[in-house]
Amino acid sequence: LGLLFLYLLRSILHTLAQSKGFTRTLPDKITNMGYILLILAYAKQLLLVFVFTRDLGELSGLLGFRFQLLPNEAVYALILLVLARVFSYAFALQREYEQTV
Repeated sequence: LGLLFLYLLRSILHTLAQSKGFTRTLPDKITNMGYILLILAYAKQLLLVFVFTRDLGELSGLLGFRFQLLPNEAVYALILLVLARVFSYAFALQREYEQTV
């Protein structure tokens, strides 16, 4: 999933470098990146819960983990999803402007 995230980021940057405006695929790619980041955030949380519920022996007193309902990565994912909606609106405005001119 991380490699797919990086591929989408590269694709977005390549598209922005080649075109003079917003393309239809830009909001979709940003939305996909947001969902991937959201999945990775909670997969990491679940993996850490699984690891720290095991008996760690002497390390159990030193190491601890608390499940976070809204980890930092999830906040970044939500920001990406909002940004995708902004780009979608910008694309709609650009298309409307091109039709009127």
